[in-house]
Amino acid sequence: MKDFVVDTSQIRIAACLGARGVLLIARCLPDSLLRELASSCHHYGLTALVECHDADEVARALGLPEVVIGVNNRDLDTFEIRRDLAPRLLRDIPDERVVVAESGYLRPEDTTELKGIADAVLIGSALMMHDDPAAFIREVTRQDVP
Repeated sequence: MKDFVVDTSQIRIAACLGARGVLLIARCLPDSLLRELASSCHHYGLTALVECHDADEVARALGLPEVVIGVNNRDLDTFEIRRDLAPRLLRDIPDERVVVAESGYLRPEDTTELKGIADAVLIGSALMMHDDPAAFIREVTRQDVP
């Protein structure tokens, strides 16, 4: 469920609607609420993807057990994308954690720098802009990327 989740009732609803995971944007949530929402995800059998935008937010996410950590290259204030952010921050996350690089990956070759660093790459905008999204997915999955 990709939404601005700010209450545990949203997680219960997501579970009832068949969601498998919930996006928690660290920047929008104080520590206590982020912990409560991550715990609620675990309670309902959902994966929490904690989206981070800087090193402090990554540190907060690392304090939460059983969450996937995402680093979004898009600045929430300016919407500027800096693709160097995710590789830099993800490098310092322990290997046993699942990590996702988010935003700014428009071509399959954009993801090559993430090999061995990210477990997954979010390519939503690329799919929306591509004339043939299915062809794009075929092209990305043929690449030697994470």
